[in-house]
Amino acid sequence: APDAQIKATVYFSKNPDSTSNPTVVYAVERSLDSTATPELVVSQLIAGPTQDEKSSGFYGGIELTGASNCGNKDFKVALNGDSVTLQFCRDHVSGGPVQDAREQAQIVNSLKKLTGVTKVEILNQKNNCLFGANSLGVCVTETN
Repeated sequence: APDAQIKATVYFSKNPDSTSNPTVVYAVERSLDSTATPELVVSQLIAGPTQDEKSSGFYGGIELTGASNCGNKDFKVALNGDSVTLQFCRDHVSGGPVQDAREQAQIVNSLKKLTGVTKVEILNQKNNCLFGANSLGVCVTETN
């Protein structure tokens, strides 16, 4: 019997719903060659929607630029119990607060689809909160 394809779920924005509410994202299923790990999920987000997905109205993805500060990688991921910490190793290209909210929703929802993950922390290249911190200095990452 042929090997069963492994599926991973990633979330992207979609016209027209995400245009008026940047936190509205929709699941897209991807077939992978190996187990769905946080690294593979984030790689799929960086790659962005496929041509077919784009023609169905999906948009989004993560844009990074510049040199890596962790061994030529785009990002690194630490899994600690039910928490995932994603740190970008290259500069994150911000399209402004609305685009940042879209990307945060895409990242958090995609990583929370992995078994056991309930918390996501997103850090920039300098190890600071990418999308801001609350008054306690905790990265703002919780979305339903």
